[in-house]
Amino acid sequence: VVLAESSPNAGDGCNLLSDGMYVVAVYVEDTSGLDDGALGRLPVHVSPQKAVSNLLGAGPMMAANPTSSDVQLKFVATNPGRYWAFILPNDKINVFTVETAKFMDLNPDTVGQTGCRKNDVSMGTGETIVELTNCDLVLSGAGITFYSAFVYVEDDSGGIGDLSPPVAVLDISNTFLW
Repeated sequence: VVLAESSPNAGDGCNLLSDGMYVVAVYVEDTSGLDDGALGRLPVHVSPQKAVSNLLGAGPMMAANPTSSDVQLKFVATNPGRYWAFILPNDKINVFTVETAKFMDLNPDTVGQTGCRKNDVSMGTGETIVELTNCDLVLSGAGITFYSAFVYVEDDSGGIGDLSPPVAVLDISNTFLW
């Protein structure tokens, strides 16, 4: 039941309207089938969904086992456009938003030297391999730090794009940490 509506395409797969008010109705009955159940109703607001210019269709994920200096990621974007990639220590991953992801090269928490971040790089719609170099990561031993890599994509028009969830940068080995 639609109570109010304002704009199409909520992006939910149910053809609900973004910024619309709906009622979810649930009827519960026992197995006797006597039509003596109870009907519950719950009003639900479908929040507006931000339009994005590009999406990550697959990944990002690690493309190779990382070293202290090099990290390889791979991903697929749904449209051609531009990408940004960077690595942060896990205790600093809350320092940015989708809107600031393009400027992480200016953030002092971003690890490594210039080669360890990619800014405004052209990409197509096929698989993209990102090679981050000179990262200065401490992946084992004294001072071990845990890191996460991120990829942000947008189309060539510069509209708000899609930011990946954190991708763990781990040196997979048989070493155990206590």
